[in-house]
Amino acid sequence: MKFKLKGVSLRVMNLISVIIAFIITTTLVVSLYMLNSGYRDMNKSTNEYFEWEKDASLLENASDYLTEQVRYYSINYKKVHLDNYFDEAFISKRRENALNSIKDKFSDTEPYKMLSTAMDKSIGLMVLEYHSMKLISVANGYDLNTLPEQVKSYELSTEELALSSDEMIDKAQELVFGDEYNEVKQDIKANVNSCIDKLDEMLRNNVSNSSEALKRILIVQQAVMLVLIIFLIYLFLSIYLKVVHPLKHGAELISKNEFLAVEGVKEYKYFAIEYNFIRRNDILNNEKLSYEAAHDKLTGLYNRNGYYSIYNDLKLDDLIYVLIDVDYFKQVNDKYGHNIGDVVLKKVATTLKSVFDRAYIFRIGGDEFSILIEGIGSNSLDDIKQKISKADLMLAGEENNIPPCRLSVGIAFGDKNDTTDSLFKKADLALYRSKNNGRDGITLYDESLGDSK
Repeated sequence: MKFKLKGVSLRVMNLISVIIAFIITTTLVVSLYMLNSGYRDMNKSTNEYFEWEKDASLLENASDYLTEQVRYYSINYKKVHLDNYFDEAFISKRRENALNSIKDKFSDTEPYKMLSTAMDKSIGLMVLEYHSMKLISVANGYDLNTLPEQVKSYELSTEELALSSDEMIDKAQELVFGDEYNEVKQDIKANVNSCIDKLDEMLRNNVSNSSEALKRILIVQQAVMLVLIIFLIYLFLSIYLKVVHPLKHGAELISKNEFLAVEGVKEYKYFAIEYNFIRRNDILNNEKLSYEAAHDKLTGLYNRNGYYSIYNDLKLDDLIYVLIDVDYFKQVNDKYGHNIGDVVLKKVATTLKSVFDRAYIFRIGGDEFSILIEGIGSNSLDDIKQKISKADLMLAGEENNIPPCRLSVGIAFGDKNDTTDSLFKKADLALYRSKNNGRDGITLYDESLGDSK
């Protein structure tokens, strides 16, 4: 259905809103990206500076560790300190790693040169340290072949070799505790501290410059946010007045099963017209749909949905349940085909309706029918048997190439102790007895049947 409607189009509103939103959002996203990028760069630089300060301190700590181990060796002569020294100097290499970490970023800067100087001085001290370790090792009579190559290959002077063990130890201790050694250590510390101070200065300058850039971006971002807020307020008001309010009113009308008012934007008007059209058709088709939901399409009898709906509402102690099965129906399908089988089922349904004119009749399975009869009387069983016999007689003849058929029947009378399940089971047991007795018969349930299945 097409309609030429007057009024504001929601599509036009959306298009304008999308264009404005896109411009504002793009500006906001760009500013956010610049802000995040600037923040990440500043944070990255700050972390790098902290790492480089840590590396500078690490170089000093590694140098101090070497000093510590060589001094311990000169005092207690334990080779473990010798091992620790060379493990640090040539395996861990914390000094070299620290310097290389800074070199990538600061190779041409003053901090790197200061730290490089400290490294050179630390390496220069190693000659004194090798000298001291050689004296200690010789004084204690250690096998020189077990010493590291740097100590083993260090040559002592003739005068030193002539010294006594105690004199060698004294000289070894003087080498690593003396003024010359300590002055170099102070120079190393001074260079490392100067490097750290310079890194701090560079960090402060970097943070200051980055902060100024971030402030400018924040000002732009705040302006864009203000424009966005104003736009959103306008957009929300427009949507509420032109869309939400008509929808809310429409929902109230729908909840009351009333027709919608044709109002609001064009799209809603179109929706209202279509809904009202569907609503009218729904009202016209409601009875038809209800009928089809509760009735079997093939036979016109109540189907299983109708069966449950009606059966659950009946008074069971005044009810007769008749369960019917078409004998040898499978053979009919096999011999004549399913189309003829459907014709037979329709004939059975028509026959039952004509015979049991005041009962509820259902098709509850393929070839299974049930009949619910209200009002138990003294002659009810005889009356039912007469009607079944009449139906059998009507179905026994062959007409219009429709094969004859017979019925097996189970009957159960309800009482006050029955439930829908128990009453059905009684009729089912009676039907089973009829089929077990050669079919084409009627069985009334009694307690002797028990659970004969």
